Amino acid sequence: MKKNEFETAYEAWNIVWADERGRMDWMAPEPFITSKVSYLKDNGVKEILDLGSGIGRHSLELAKAGFKVSAIDASETGIAYLNEMVTKYDLKNIDTHIGSFTNIPYDENSFDAIVSFNVIYHGNHESVINAINEIKRVMRPGGFLIISMLSKKNVGYGKGELVAENTWTKDQGNEVGHPHYYVNEHDILALFKDFEIYEMLDTAHKKPNSYHWHIFSKFLK
Repeated sequence: MKKNEFETAYEAWNIVWADERGRMDWMAPEPFITSKVSYLKDNGVKEILDLGSGIGRHSLELAKAGFKVSAIDASETGIAYLNEMVTKYDLKNIDTHIGSFTNIPYDENSFDAIVSFNVIYHGNHESVINAINEIKRVMRPGGFLIISMLSKKNVGYGKGELVAENTWTKDQGNEVGHPHYYVNEHDILALFKDFEIYEMLDTAHKKPNSYHWHIFSKFLK
């Protein structure tokens, strides 16, 4: 399943999401994503890919908002829980797959928008590039991308073991030993050069100094 040796973090999340306690912190959707729902509807978005869906916090919210949602994650326990929720709420507009963010199991030009939060930085520069290329492959021209990347302001930057350029293994938390790739504004502009960036915020998540980039953009091709 792994595209390269650095894409291993899903192994940790398989354990975390196997029980209710581990899932608790991953139930609520990100406000940065939910705040874009009206905009996406007004701009004709109908089919959305939730890339790295985890237990489905965004897939469920987007499906309930009326979008057709495809969810993919490498974590079997994450997808299993999402499937339970799909059945519970009788959501006919969600399909799910177990798979990698660097090998997306959908055809070219399949989606009007892609959501990928806390996902593609789980690797190194090569895997991030591969993920972005896959995103561009399955996205329709003019499609919207809502994504997050790890900031070099994040407390984990420079900690743990340096295993590749801008890539350190975590030395604490759920993902100890798993590689993470960090970026600054210059890096983002280079990585997402084929997108028009509408918003790019370097913001902390729940924990102090847990800085992530929140990016809202439009595919130019």
